[in-house]
Parts: sequence; structure tokens; C-alpha cells
Amino acid sequence: MESKAVNKYAYSVGRVRALETKLLDRDKIEKMIDAEDAEAVLHILSETEYGDRVAEVKSAEEFEETLYRYLKRKYAVIKSFYPDPELVDLFTLKYDFHNLKVLLKSKLSDQRATLIDLGAIADVVPELMKGDISEISKKLPESYARAVERVLGEFNISKDPQIIDAGLDAEMFNLMFEFASKSEFLLKLLQMHIDLANIKILIRSKKLGKSKKFLEYALLERGGLPKDVLLKMYDGSLDTMTSELCKSEYEEIIADGAEHYKKDGSLLWLEKLFDDFIAEHVKKAKYITFGLEPLVGYIIANENEVKLIRTILIGKLNEIPSEQIKKMVREGYV
Repeated sequence: MESKAVNKYAYSVGRVRALETKLLDRDKIEKMIDAEDAEAVLHILSETEYGDRVAEVKSAEEFEETLYRYLKRKYAVIKSFYPDPELVDLFTLKYDFHNLKVLLKSKLSDQRATLIDLGAIADVVPELMKGDISEISKKLPESYARAVERVLGEFNISKDPQIIDAGLDAEMFNLMFEFASKSEFLLKLLQMHIDLANIKILIRSKKLGKSKKFLEYALLERGGLPKDVLLKMYDGSLDTMTSELCKSEYEEIIADGAEHYKKDGSLLWLEKLFDDFIAEHVKKAKYITFGLEPLVGYIIANENEVKLIRTILIGKLNEIPSEQIKKMVREGYV
């Protein structure tokens, strides 16, 4: 069995190791952070793997879509040589479900957001935006159609637009777990993402005064922090909730993130801290010779790199000091 696993992953892991050498190193990242403006950042990127993409950009403001096109190409390259191509689909699910959220909100609550040209249904959603809501399920893959029908059923009862986000997140993670069950590494990764989502739901629900019934629906199952424990925390104040959450493995993240939340009412810093925490878990993949872990590490490294570039560019466009930008960029994989 071990020999078969080695043969199965040997080539793809070799390809991944070669691709890793083209990720942005710390020196390049520091130069981007210290660059004079956004145009200077683009100039630095023109000498990297992003070079051909930068050439297509007329201004830094247009770079958001370019970054997604870059990721789309990366996913296609990985799928072309990896023995488990469905693993790549596991990581593009979040873009499919982002697009489903945009689609349903546009139909049900007049909320507007940007579609992302990534994932299995990226070509279908723009057409569905023009049609009737009753047609949506008929034109989606079966698992997505079921997810939409369940969420629509719950929305028709509650009429709460936040049900759309909560319901689709739950459906997305259910699909992810179908594949992740093959790997302890992936299961732990998903648990951490669920814990982050649940902590954000808990804090936002407390701030908005949402009912416990809403929370029972919105909180995700199968995280490292049990759902019933989180529901009990909700009875206390925000400070009490934070103290209870600090008893988990996320103690430092929660304490620091909660402090920032009290100051500015934003969960962006908490998300950044969680991304760094997850990055440390993913870095273990660098020391695994054969298996799916090196590919997972490389995919997440690319996604974090794109977030890092976006953070720097937005910072430069808004004339945010370099030292402040440095605090917001994610941990690198290299």
C-alpha cells in the first residue's frame, strides 16, 4: 500500500516543490510593503510569476480581477497533473458558494456584490442572475441545487437575509467534509476554518442582538469548538464570551482579536490572526514527502499570497503607512 501511495504522489509532489520556488519570498514582500506607491508595487510584481498578468493591468485599481485570473490559472495547472483533481475542487468551493450567496441575495434582498470568476459554476451564475429564482436549482449541479433549495426553504420561513450566508456556509462545509474525511490534515484544516466562522457568527450575533434560535441555525457543526458549548456562551456578555473562548487553543488569537474588535468594531484583525495560525499548520506540509499535504500547502500558499498582494495594493492606494500595512499582511509560506 505504501509503495502505491509513493508512486501515486511522487510526480505531483515533485511538480509542487518546483512551483514553490516561484512563490514570493520575504525580500520581495518587504520591497512591496516599502514601495512608494501602488504603481511601484506593480513594477516589483512585473519581475515575478505575476509578470504577464501585471502587463494586462492599466491601473492598480484593476488588479483585483487580475489576481483571481491568476488563481484560476494556478488551479488549472495543478489539476492537470494531480492524481486527485477533486482536491482542487475542494478549495474552489468557497468561490462557488460566494457566487451562490451573491445570486440569492440579489434575488431576495436587493443586496449587490461582485461575482468571482472562479469555481465550477462561474460560467452559469451570470445567466442565472438574469432569470427567475425558480430556475436556479434546475441549472445547477445536484449538490448545489440541494443546498439552494434548503436555504430558500429556511429563508421563506424566517425572511432573514443572514440565513442565506449561514445556510450556504453550512452546506459548503458539508460538501467539503465528504472529501476531507480522507485526511487528518484536511480535517484539522476544516475544523479551524469552521471555528473561525463560528467565532465570527457568535460575536456578530451578540452585537446585532440576534436570537438564540438564529444562532442554533447559523453555527456550524464539526468544528473543534463544540456547537453546544458555543450556544451556552451566548447567554453571557461579549466579555464573558471572549473569556470562555480564550480557554481554547485559540487563546492568543481571541484575546488580541477581541481587543481590536472593541476598538474599531471590525473582525478583519481576527481573520488575519486566524490566517496566520492556519498558515503555521499548513507549513507542516513542507516536511511531508508524499501525500496530498504538499499540494494543500501550495494551494493555500497561493491564496494567502494573493491576499497579501491585495492588502498591500489597497494599503498603497489608500496611502496607509508601510508599518501599518506590514502588520496586516499574512504569514508567507516560503
